[in-house]
Amino acid sequence: ALSLLLYGAAAFADDNRPADPQPEASALEPGLAVDYYYLKLEKLDDLYDWLDHKKPDRGAPLANIDFVSGQQGPVLGVDSGALVAAIITGFVRFPESGQFKLLALVNDGLRLWVGQGSEIPLLDDPRKLSDRLVGPADISVEAGLWYPLRLEYFQKKGTSALVLAWMRPGVGEGEEEVIEAEYLAHLP
Repeated sequence: ALSLLLYGAAAFADDNRPADPQPEASALEPGLAVDYYYLKLEKLDDLYDWLDHKKPDRGAPLANIDFVSGQQGPVLGVDSGALVAAIITGFVRFPESGQFKLLALVNDGLRLWVGQGSEIPLLDDPRKLSDRLVGPADISVEAGLWYPLRLEYFQKKGTSALVLAWMRPGVGEGEEEVIEAEYLAHLP
């Protein structure tokens, strides 16, 4: 059983690879791409039943992921305050090499993958719940390289939140920082 645990940890670490090939700087645009779906979901897994049947609405790129709102919204970049799901994609780069911790404030559910070939979400809490912190999850990275990012999120009703943050190598609890726009990009 221990060898399985060790293998699983090694495989998990290998999944967080930078994009290969790296995107051309001239091809990248600021922020993250977002596709919206307007659905009543009880959990994020319900979204997958709709992906082949419902065409998404492409939203304006999100400069970063730092959204908290009241009962009426907005949820991310839309005016609606309820029944919104989003698939957010792009790239993230890290300002220094080492082990970062990623964490999110979320209401209702999210899944986050970082790294090329990543099959296991770094952050995974797909249930409908009120504001809560998900993570932190460790990721070892190289400075200045772009890592593919995919975040799936849904908001059923009531207040909403989606904030993506990191803790730099060597810092402790309470030193979380929202990932700033300069570290996020997407291909149009």
